Amino acid sequence: REKGRIMLGRERMLLVSAEAMGALRRELHDSLGAALAAEVLFRFGQRCGSEEAERVMGDLGVESREEALKLGPLLHAFEGVAHVRTGVVRSDPADGAFYMEGTWEGSYEADQHLRLFGPAREPVCTTLTGYATGYASVVVGRDLLCREKRCRGRGDADCAWVIAPAPAPLPEHLPAELRTAYQELEARILGQEALVRSMTEISDAFGQVVYTVDERGIVTSWNRAAAEA
Repeated sequence: REKGRIMLGRERMLLVSAEAMGALRRELHDSLGAALAAEVLFRFGQRCGSEEAERVMGDLGVESREEALKLGPLLHAFEGVAHVRTGVVRSDPADGAFYMEGTWEGSYEADQHLRLFGPAREPVCTTLTGYATGYASVVVGRDLLCREKRCRGRGDADCAWVIAPAPAPLPEHLPAELRTAYQELEARILGQEALVRSMTEISDAFGQVVYTVDERGIVTSWNRAAAEA
């Protein structure tokens, strides 16, 4: 063991306080808004989970996916993020079917969100769902998605989750806040496109040359007068 290093297999690990993760959550929320902050935290958790599954099945030599799935909740508890209770598990390697459900007791994310923001309208354990998504996807060998059915962060009695095959990434499958953010962005883009079309039509009527450029200074569109110039 090297001085100043915590190792899991060949990977260096870090101890980070729940309050520090809460501070990061606050910064992301204030900088990006609630929906995009949740997406960033989910992706962070997903990366942590997928890398941990690779270590378990690689460096630690766990070959059975059943054993690897049992080890995931133990690692979560060891890392201090929550106590995991697993309920139903249905898995058929032949056709790829998979379903798993359980609860998180003492989720640090629910604690931090309530401390910082109070009760939310949507589930808040985004790094936990991301971790479970990434870990289970690597172990099972197909794209899975973990979702919370209940969450203390929005006032439920506990945090309950399910893991199942991931649906197609369509807007209607996104969390409500993230779906709203995408819709607002789409509306802004459509509004800008309509404004450009209106300006182009007006400039065409007066025979003026008009073109638009992106942030790199590259011309992206032009009107009829510019094309004929």
